[in-house]
Amino acid sequence: MARTGEVLLGIYGPDRKPWAGGAVTVQLLDPFSQTKKVAARRRMKAGSDSLLVEKIPADAGQRYSLLVSADGFEDTGLYPVKPEPGKRLNMAAMLVPEKAKPNLEEFSYAALSATSPAFHAALTGAGMDEAQFRALKPEQIAGALNIEAKLRNTLIAGSQGIDFIREIGGGVPDPIRPDRIFAYVDADMPAKVREEIREDGTFRELDESLNEAFHRGFPISFKQQVTFGSLQLSFAAAASANGLLQADIDIDLLTDVGHFGEVFLNYLLKQKTNPFTVYRLLFDQGIAPMYTVKVKGKASSAASA
Repeated sequence: MARTGEVLLGIYGPDRKPWAGGAVTVQLLDPFSQTKKVAARRRMKAGSDSLLVEKIPADAGQRYSLLVSADGFEDTGLYPVKPEPGKRLNMAAMLVPEKAKPNLEEFSYAALSATSPAFHAALTGAGMDEAQFRALKPEQIAGALNIEAKLRNTLIAGSQGIDFIREIGGGVPDPIRPDRIFAYVDADMPAKVREEIREDGTFRELDESLNEAFHRGFPISFKQQVTFGSLQLSFAAAASANGLLQADIDIDLLTDVGHFGEVFLNYLLKQKTNPFTVYRLLFDQGIAPMYTVKVKGKASSAASA
């Protein structure tokens, strides 16, 4: 009886096309080993876009991590990797440059209106036209479009999350930031998230006192239950005079205990969650924001909606 499995890993560039760059190193790690044991290490030559890792011990339900590295690019990690005896597991990983920049050649407000009319209306309703949106810092643009894509691909009580957004701003200065947006949303959005929790447990509600430490003024909060790239929705305690609810919306790199490490590191280094790391995590979830990332300073492939 087979005791090992294998993983066929496809590598993609930041333009969401098959990898066409330099050599790539792939390591299969045992995260539960005290020494972070390397179960396998492979080198993919330049010009290739896939790699087969064979003879992986898989007879006891093992869970591994995959670490993918290339010069000039952020390391990419995939977890959990669960090979099965005698079977091939197909996986995909994206590599994003260390100094990433968004490609907006295929982005327009017209395309945004067609794909995400609620988000388009939320921007224009706040008085932000296309020129003003494009004048934002690249990290702000990427962060906003990441959150738009995540909300559009997240169901809340049968509706797309983006459909609850009414106006960007939420009474907060600089509402579009690299790691979050502030907005006015439908006042019943928290109730709808609780309904979603009862139906399938996609989210969980956070303790108000803990959430207040990182989202002051937004004590009612819910976090999506995925390992990486989890949507967090935080709300004010009561609706504003306009009948809408203020919301702080972000995407966390890690969930639960891992996220506390992320927050602590960000606090110490005075840095924000990198929107281009979030872009890669969304790729792992099959979510494509309305931009891509440039390849070696050149425009990448057309963005898909």
